Amino acid sequence: MLEPISAIDLSPTNPGNPSQPSPLSSDFNAFLNMLTTQLKHQDPLNPVDSADYAMQLAAFSTVEQQVLLNQKMDVLQNNLHQNTLASLSNWMGKTVKLPGSFTYSGGEVTALITPPTGSEKTDFIVRDATGTEIFRHRLGAQDQEFSWAGTTSEGAVAPVGPYNFALEGFAKDQSLGVFELASLQTIEELSQSAEDILVTLGNGQTLPWKNLTGLR
Repeated sequence: MLEPISAIDLSPTNPGNPSQPSPLSSDFNAFLNMLTTQLKHQDPLNPVDSADYAMQLAAFSTVEQQVLLNQKMDVLQNNLHQNTLASLSNWMGKTVKLPGSFTYSGGEVTALITPPTGSEKTDFIVRDATGTEIFRHRLGAQDQEFSWAGTTSEGAVAPVGPYNFALEGFAKDQSLGVFELASLQTIEELSQSAEDILVTLGNGQTLPWKNLTGLR
């Protein structure tokens, strides 16, 4: 049974303690030296208003706080990615549900069949990257899994590339519409990018783990 990805608890077991950001004391010292230089070289008959110095200090403080906040957010984001990666480690080798397009790299690919309500019969359809139908096979009207052997309706071997599974339902020989199907894939590898946790499937396809919608 496929468990919805949204139902899986990936709460970090240890969110981590963001490390202290690199100090900005050198920048602050440079700023103070600049102010000191201004004081030394100002016109004694027309000194700089103390309010101007206060404004400069306030501006520097605002920038400093923003830099510190950004550094802490970067560390927190990295910790969350690390914890998510650890939480997903038990997914290795498991079957997942991939909606939409998949990369065909040879062998059989299994589709998860869920007929539309009211169907008396269904047609399983495979389309290539251009949307051209290359394979159609008559099925019943029950939930099932169907393995596509990677061939066209004429029996030719389908080339490596992106494909989509679809299902057309029929009632009293009238079409109920064509509906997208998900393929079942196997997780081979987990990795971390700067933005997300990536999953590499058995077909060589790599994508963000959140693109998956079910886990067995």
